[in-house]
Amino acid sequence: MEGAFVGRARELDALAATIERRGGPGTAASIVVGAPGTGKSRLLAEAAARARVKHRFWMAGYEAERHAPLAAAGGLLRALGRTAVGGDLLADLLDHAPADGDSALDPLRVLEAANRSLAALPSVLIVFDDVHWADPLSVTLCHYLVRAAHEDGRALTFLAAGRPSHALSEFASSLGHVLPAASLTVLELGELQREEGIRLARTLAPSLGDAAAERIWQRAAGSPFWIQELLRSGIEELEAGRLVTARLGGASMDAGMLLALLAVAARPLALAEVAKLEGWPSDRVGQATKELVDRGIAVAAAGTVQFAHDLIRAAAESQVSDETRRALHRRLAGWLEAEAGADLQLLARALEHRMAGGLAVLDLAHRIAASPKRRLLGSQGLQLLERLADASRDAGEATLDLDEKVAALSAELGDHHRALANFSRVAEFTVEPSRRARSLLAAARAAAALRRIDLAHDLLDRARRSAESDEGLLLEIDAQRASIRLWLEARTPEGRTLGREVAARARELKRRAGGIEGLEAKQLAGVVEALRIDSESAMQLGEMDAMLVAAEELVDASRGLGEEAWLASRVTLADALEQSRRLGEMHDHARAVWDEARRRVLPSLAADAGFYLAWALMHVGRMAEAEGVALEAAELVGRIGDIPRGRHRMALLTSVMAILRGRWQEGVVELAREAEAEPNPHPRIIFHCERAKWLARIRGEASGDEVFGALTEARACADAAGCPRCLGELRLAQSEALARVGRTDEARRALAECEPDGRWIAAASIVRRRANGLIRALEGDQRGAATSLEEARAEAEFGGFVLEEMWTRVDLGVVRARLDRDAGIEVLRGVAADANRFGVVALRQLAQASLRRLGVRTWRRGVGGGALTHRERELAYLVAVGKSNPEIAQAMFLSRKTVERHVSNILAKLGARNRTELAGRVAELAAREPGIEMAGPPR
Repeated sequence: MEGAFVGRARELDALAATIERRGGPGTAASIVVGAPGTGKSRLLAEAAARARVKHRFWMAGYEAERHAPLAAAGGLLRALGRTAVGGDLLADLLDHAPADGDSALDPLRVLEAANRSLAALPSVLIVFDDVHWADPLSVTLCHYLVRAAHEDGRALTFLAAGRPSHALSEFASSLGHVLPAASLTVLELGELQREEGIRLARTLAPSLGDAAAERIWQRAAGSPFWIQELLRSGIEELEAGRLVTARLGGASMDAGMLLALLAVAARPLALAEVAKLEGWPSDRVGQATKELVDRGIAVAAAGTVQFAHDLIRAAAESQVSDETRRALHRRLAGWLEAEAGADLQLLARALEHRMAGGLAVLDLAHRIAASPKRRLLGSQGLQLLERLADASRDAGEATLDLDEKVAALSAELGDHHRALANFSRVAEFTVEPSRRARSLLAAARAAAALRRIDLAHDLLDRARRSAESDEGLLLEIDAQRASIRLWLEARTPEGRTLGREVAARARELKRRAGGIEGLEAKQLAGVVEALRIDSESAMQLGEMDAMLVAAEELVDASRGLGEEAWLASRVTLADALEQSRRLGEMHDHARAVWDEARRRVLPSLAADAGFYLAWALMHVGRMAEAEGVALEAAELVGRIGDIPRGRHRMALLTSVMAILRGRWQEGVVELAREAEAEPNPHPRIIFHCERAKWLARIRGEASGDEVFGALTEARACADAAGCPRCLGELRLAQSEALARVGRTDEARRALAECEPDGRWIAAASIVRRRANGLIRALEGDQRGAATSLEEARAEAEFGGFVLEEMWTRVDLGVVRARLDRDAGIEVLRGVAADANRFGVVALRQLAQASLRRLGVRTWRRGVGGGALTHRERELAYLVAVGKSNPEIAQAMFLSRKTVERHVSNILAKLGARNRTELAGRVAELAAREPGIEMAGPPR
């Protein structure tokens, strides 16, 4: 609508409340729902115009671009690509020209890069119009940005509007799962109320009397659009076609041609684009545009022209003849294809116009399916390509190549059902044995992912028969079979035997080729898979030397598959290095991958590397740094979803970290929750074992029943998994946990069943010696117990396992105190001081509790682990005045997890046991250091 904004005062005030954060700082969103003509777009524009924000971004969905990935977000992404922080990387990703061997562009990389760029901007407003027509990936991007901003406590306002639709309802529901109720508003626009309708009519036509204005409002049924049109055009019926006809009267043929072009294009067009499509000089385009603008049919701004309202576009499109519509669709398709190059958005738009123009689509579908950005298509685009292949096949065209590309895309997108069906179809119709074998192998991988084990084996048998003498392909086939035996069938000995045999063949193939460099691409893929399964099968049987050798060879071989594959192989090596007790090298590899994955925005890889890096840092006592990495990686996993190996590992890490930092109840509860939720018996064993271990360490005999119950659950999982490694880890956990709760005989039996060489985990032999010491202490042999515990402590110290060394020292101090009270007290005081310095709150508390049982006063003013940073001082003040963690997160624009980490650091540094003690320390600090003022709440 033109002129001053009239009406919708309540809705405008609600949007203003969202923008101004009347409910507090942070992220807030409003969604406006309304039928066509109710004034959604004008309401959004008015609210945005009144907003006092530094950075504004606009998005809009268009009907013609519903299948073009990130089309609605194009303007936002281009603008973010020009930001100072992260913009260059985002721009590079959008232009994505992958290096040889690199995979197709992962949508998660675009989402995370956009988030990184947006996070660098203060006070952001995003306005998203016509959500009902937006492509799915643009909608996903918005959800991702809102979630990340909310978790980080950033100031982001999100306003959206659309017609009542399933798509808009789903979007609103998804935001409702992210934002608290107070931060999300849904406004439903109905007809303008009588007073507002009359005021709008009189604003548009000042000479109109109240009675006439009321009649206009009634005829328009309260629609702002039709109130304006009834006054402007004087039409008698509320029918958009009549409106267009009335307005177009007397216009030139050029104006009519431009109107038809805009209607069929169904999106704004640049004036330069119109000139190319119509073959007109610029002044002719300008004149035709002016005619449409003067008649209120179109609006022109910033070198583009579009319809003044979508109701007008729909009406204009309905008046274009079928012949003209087809011709325009074909012209648009040809122009877009010529302009597209590798641009997936333009190719997708061209495909829409080809289909509407009745043109053949097979060659264009091939280009789209082979695009480096093909993964951006998502499931909707995948289904479209499938339909096109089916339609072309029905028309008698050869579609096998497209079928194969669609099948590969199915696998890349993790749609295993479609991958199985599509690869099976390719295998059925191809006549080339090698192609059939590869399709059957890919189908077997999909069947394995679906846990259809018998079908997977059958497909592998058929693949092997077709592979003939293709050595690389045979390696991949047999490696896949070994993987099924190891992870799905719990047939570890058979899986390991096959893994060894496959690896031996791979090494011989590499030797004959003169090294990795001499292998062909297909052979290299087979060698990599063989080395991977060799490492995994060695890990299950506890053959740590063999695991490490295979992992090192895997890193060397993966270089030929591209940098992403090479980085992923270094994560596998980090795992092997931990098992081999080479923590320094583990840290170096995990750190290198963590840094590079974050720099290049490889979210899944960063999450995986973050786990190993935090684990290494935790083992060597660098708790604050470990917690920072763990929380960042956990937040990343929360945004990107349940990635393979990501969710359960990060949940384990953050639970243990919470325990170590003094929030042991929270950590133990989380371990129990994750054990209940985890469907895979392998990680479920770990959750049960960790829960038993930490309950036993912290609560001792008081937790006996809980510990025994957790270990019983773990044993049931180990029986189901049939994994020797898992069983070995369980026995280790049993030996220590049962000893701590006083079950001496059971602990001794578990210890006797442990592998004598301690091969299952890096610190296994340390745990065995410590468990033996605890059992000896229970049996009354205090001197023997002290000897075993000292051996465990020395081994931990020699191996660089700082955390294990300190835990063992707590037990050693207790035992020594029974032999020599002063010696035991000295050990325990040393542990308390070291634990305080390293920030291991749980250890410090346990050491202090043991000292108090010996009659030693443990609390002293001023005990701490270092000076507070300026940010920590600000946060400490807020804790001291009684603010909760969520309130602090809002006040300081931090995520709640980050606040938790800071509070733990502050407690450790100031030697405070809880928030009450912290408040006292803050007052002491301010009094002791008058030159340093404690910062108050942010203004």
